[in-house]
Amino acid sequence: MVSKRFDEDCPIVVGTQSEPVTCITTHDWHGESHAWNQGMIRRGMECNGYWAIEVPEDGQYSFELRRWPYAEDRAITDGIPGEHIDLYNGGKALALTTAQIRVGNQTATQAISPDAKGVTFTFDLTAGQTRMHTEFADETGELAIGAYYVYVKRVI
Repeated sequence: MVSKRFDEDCPIVVGTQSEPVTCITTHDWHGESHAWNQGMIRRGMECNGYWAIEVPEDGQYSFELRRWPYAEDRAITDGIPGEHIDLYNGGKALALTTAQIRVGNQTATQAISPDAKGVTFTFDLTAGQTRMHTEFADETGELAIGAYYVYVKRVI
């Protein structure tokens, strides 16, 4: 038997004292398609979705949008050298120029500098459940992907 609550969002609690920096990945997206393995991220899979998040208390929260995780330490637009791209090798460079985020009813956009490893946005949020949506896009708007990694923390 499938749960009566099967189609409900299960929010990720962000920016708590016990987990000051919360890493949210594409694997947690709700939507039609998502990059659920590193090979898809390395290829720059064009996909997007939203995250269900829970803000534990009123305050200011920062959201760092990244293509690569902290451990990879690469710019958003960088590729990874390699003959071919798979789960463990190579990575496609992407000509991304803008980053956008929407948290609840707040939206912000910034340009991506060529050497930026992440783009950070800060919002004053009220405690409760909401949705977060991100997007990296190229100059033409033809290439658009969600941020594969978002690092969230409560600032004040």
